[in-house]
Amino acid sequence: MTHRALFQTQHATPHYGWKMWATLLLLAAPGIASAAVAGPSGTYTVGAGKVWSTPLSWSASIAQASWDPTINPYRHVGGALTTTLPDVGGGCMNTSKIATLSTGAITGYKIAEDVILAMTAGNITGTYYNQISGTTKTTVTGRWAANGAFTTTTIATSPWCVGLSSNDIGARLVRYETGTSLNNGVMALYIGPNAKTGTYTVPNFYLTQFNDTNVIFPVVLQTSKFTISPPTDCTVSFQDSNVSFGMVSYNSADKEQLAVFPSQLNINCPSVVDQGNNTTTVKLAFSGNSGRTTDTLMLKGSSGASMAEIRGVRTANTAGCSSLDAAQIQFNGQSVDVPNVGVGQTAIPLTWTLCSNAASEYGLGTAQATATITWP
Repeated sequence: MTHRALFQTQHATPHYGWKMWATLLLLAAPGIASAAVAGPSGTYTVGAGKVWSTPLSWSASIAQASWDPTINPYRHVGGALTTTLPDVGGGCMNTSKIATLSTGAITGYKIAEDVILAMTAGNITGTYYNQISGTTKTTVTGRWAANGAFTTTTIATSPWCVGLSSNDIGARLVRYETGTSLNNGVMALYIGPNAKTGTYTVPNFYLTQFNDTNVIFPVVLQTSKFTISPPTDCTVSFQDSNVSFGMVSYNSADKEQLAVFPSQLNINCPSVVDQGNNTTTVKLAFSGNSGRTTDTLMLKGSSGASMAEIRGVRTANTAGCSSLDAAQIQFNGQSVDVPNVGVGQTAIPLTWTLCSNAASEYGLGTAQATATITWP
């Protein structure tokens, strides 16, 4: 977002005047785990896209056991990444829990409308043995693509789940389960433009492996809470539409204070990304045709010659024409932090001082600079 404010004057000769063409640029601003990883927390903004990610890897094993599939026909023998606490009869993710971001960018677990927790890399692998006479080891694998899509060559019909078996594979087939691994996984949180503001809870995610008599479900990702807030949204304006130093006169002295013009920069924000106490920090920078030093702005006459210099400070008090001030404005694009910008109006005082430069130039003078404000 860009806002411009034109500062200009019309004066009789001899005098000094200046105008500031202020362009205000507004920029609304991611191994194998041995313990459960903390889920996303903190504050994110509506429409921010990918805001958080973490590696996610684990291995789980289970004691071997067997069953008769004609008696217990539905058994998960590979493994699953799921939010469902499993029992000996199930544990795969419910299909209704999987959704796609409104932008189409990513598919994954639906936390809320347009809030998706997706696996963007990695694979899940499970092994088991089929035994009627002798032993044949079978490995089933599912993979996550960068867009969150999950694919597997097994007969699983549930998302994020491999090796869902049924009695159509043969009567009285004995199965011995061994283990499940989640390898090189990356889980990421995405927030789309249709997300609603509020606080949301991430459930525990489990890596499951189970059979008739044993069940394990280590927590891979721990439950957590995070907040979605409106993005920082501000408009800016100068207090005065015209900056005029009026008519001045001086001799050929250098660094003589000729005139002072108090003003201010107004920042109005309906919402900010909260960094504490409902405020945020913005960066303010000025750039322009510097005078003899970067903390001065050249005032030019109609001939293009330097007539005088302008100094500015971000306070209500003038810094004069020779003293240095911590709030001195630099015109070389160097930014400074402006903290505690909150919802509503924040006023930044500005004081402009017209200073002589020992030049024997008279007439109408003008100057211009660009003020740039950015925020996360």
